[in-house]
Amino acid sequence: MNLSGVDASEIHRGQTLVLPKTLAPVDAIDVEVRLLQSAPPLKHRANIHFHAFTSETMASISLYGYEAVQPGTVRLMRIKLAKPIVLVPGDRFVLRQPSPAGTVGGGRVLDAHPEPRQRKPNTLAGLEQLKTASPAQQIVLRVGRRSMNGITLEALSAETGLTVDAIRHYASSTLQSGDLLSISGDLLLSCEGLLAAAGAITSSLKTGCPVKSSELRSQTALSPEVFEFALGSLERELKVQLSGEMLSIYCAEGESSNAETGRLAAVANRYRAAGLAAPLVSELALKLDLGETEMRWLLTLLQRSKTIVRMGNDNLFMHSEALNQLAAKITQLRGSLIDVAGFKQLTGRFRKYAIPLLEYLDRQRITRNQGDHRLVL
Repeated sequence: MNLSGVDASEIHRGQTLVLPKTLAPVDAIDVEVRLLQSAPPLKHRANIHFHAFTSETMASISLYGYEAVQPGTVRLMRIKLAKPIVLVPGDRFVLRQPSPAGTVGGGRVLDAHPEPRQRKPNTLAGLEQLKTASPAQQIVLRVGRRSMNGITLEALSAETGLTVDAIRHYASSTLQSGDLLSISGDLLLSCEGLLAAAGAITSSLKTGCPVKSSELRSQTALSPEVFEFALGSLERELKVQLSGEMLSIYCAEGESSNAETGRLAAVANRYRAAGLAAPLVSELALKLDLGETEMRWLLTLLQRSKTIVRMGNDNLFMHSEALNQLAAKITQLRGSLIDVAGFKQLTGRFRKYAIPLLEYLDRQRITRNQGDHRLVL
């Protein structure tokens, strides 16, 4: 390779030339190692010379199971490199002991991007699968271990050393079968990952207690792409329902859970008993020990069923029975004029209730505003 514009002091033996945003040096790898028959046992945390292509660095051995590797045997292990090296699965390497100097074995890279917080039994089981898997099977395994996070094609390319086009080729059959899912064009998610994401959404929802979709996404810590995809799947399966920004467990039209039915009845009965002296929403929520989000959802359901009526603002509602009784009473005065003071005397309500009630009667065309008076129609 003839490089121009690069000083000789900037390059050294072992460097690798790659396209931007593809491969990167790594300092921890999971490998399969075979010791020579003439080698001494290789112990956990042993220091070793690591040689791959033209690169060389000191490294430490981390054994799965901790028992020393015996001469002539093959073991899976993690190698931590003192100096990062560009490596991809399938790359070969040689191990040499520092003193007395000599080759003790060699092997191949199985995973150049091991999951840092994965439990050792799970890591070991994954490596057992990777070491005999075909390229297509390896892609399924690598996507699957990302669970509900998924992995982008670029990240998978850097992890496997395969081009994005090669990954698409190897993954085509599993995408057609539904074992892998393509989201937003460049994000791959396993079928199990989708189930995990859907489970995170439904477990965060309590029946009868809707949650804003933005709040739920924050609670589940799902990426926007995975959240929207899993949510769409749940909606199609009639497991959740979205009403505006509010998300809840699905209930068929006209149905609700026993718990929700009880809360709806409690709210409705309070408004019925209060008549025209309805409490403010904040006051009623406090008395019934209901959260703001749940209270708003119950009010929405009661409005849809026309049990209660919004009185000009989001903090005051009245039961429809009380309003119907008021309308019947006012209608008897058809053709007469009534002012706020007279209305207050007629209904026994204070001004904070009288004004919203008069405005309601205006909207229902029972009265007409004529300056300081209302004409009963």
